[in-house]
Amino acid sequence: MQLADVQTSIVDFLTGKKEQPPDSVSQKGLELYKSLVFSEYQSLLESIYPGTQSALAQRWDEICLDFVRELPNTDFNMNRSAKGFSRFLEHFCHPTWIIELSEYEYLLHSVAERDVSFIPLALGERGDELFLEVLGERPCVNPTLEAVDYQNDTPALLSSALNDDEIELGSNEKRTRLAIFRDNRGVRSLELNDVSWQLLATLQTAESFRAVISNVALKFDQPVEFAAIPVLKELRRYFAEELLVRSIQTNSLT
Repeated sequence: MQLADVQTSIVDFLTGKKEQPPDSVSQKGLELYKSLVFSEYQSLLESIYPGTQSALAQRWDEICLDFVRELPNTDFNMNRSAKGFSRFLEHFCHPTWIIELSEYEYLLHSVAERDVSFIPLALGERGDELFLEVLGERPCVNPTLEAVDYQNDTPALLSSALNDDEIELGSNEKRTRLAIFRDNRGVRSLELNDVSWQLLATLQTAESFRAVISNVALKFDQPVEFAAIPVLKELRRYFAEELLVRSIQTNSLT
């Protein structure tokens, strides 16, 4: 057997795809290593998905084991592999609220871990003057931001799961649009109404703030001069919340 084949067989054994290791390898040693590999994966999943773990209760251990067995034997980057947990739950027909809960938890984790920095807009004493100055520039959305549209009130579900409260699906079944992002206080999520959702979507592709106001006015069938007042007020709030930032910092090689 070629070395590559031996390595593949070992990985298949460790992830439960095969019941027996290669003949040339100690089964006792691999059994011990297999338990350690699974323990590492399960610990990682529990650190990222504590609410999902609580919601799945007694089924958690079995689902973790099944997930590890489904992982490609060519990818053992644990953090990257954990991203597929929500798709795994969806593939095996778990309820929508569980899938959304797990996706929400992963986004909270990944937004915190992203290696990116930015400069917020500090309005300070020059507030109005600086705000008008920035409106002449191209919109710069917080680079950590993720906008998601859920069928359930996922933050409420997470809170209930973490507090071991009974999850009332009926009361939490409502469309919830969220902006998940990182600012100088940590990772946050804000619920968005229809106008805020449309405004944020427009900001992510617009060439100018003037275009943003025009697009929102067109979307809601309003004159531009009428739409401008609430949009400008909302834009100022976005800068204060750091949904919008002054600029994105990039690491340069020296």
